[in-house]
Amino acid sequence: MAVDKRGPEKDFARSSFSQGFYVSNGHSGAAVSAESARRPIIIHYHFFKNAGTSVDAILQRNFGAGWTSREYPPRSTPNAAREFLTANPQIAALSSHTLPLPPPDIPDAEILPILFIRHPLDRLKSAYLFERNQRADT
Repeated sequence: MAVDKRGPEKDFARSSFSQGFYVSNGHSGAAVSAESARRPIIIHYHFFKNAGTSVDAILQRNFGAGWTSREYPPRSTPNAAREFLTANPQIAALSSHTLPLPPPDIPDAEILPILFIRHPLDRLKSAYLFERNQRADT
């Protein structure tokens, strides 16, 4: 019997997670049986000027129609995302500028939140350069 010696760090692009079936037990990286598997959902909290557009492009390239971007009205709660993700089981990755923390609790899903925070001075420089290059309306 052949043993995969690559362990939990095996090639992500070839793992069954990228096809919607891999679920980590949170400790060893071992796959969970199909009977107890929870649907993995990546939620990308896209903070302005923190490399979020690059992350969105990676998620879209890897998940295709299983990725979406969605914005929520002010004072929304994580329940809004729970309702959306429960009603759309084909979604494996969600990006949002406006979804509040904490991540939604979905009983049959394993939520995998991602967020990036730049050093404040790097972020300020990026925001300044971005705004400087925008066309002014006035």
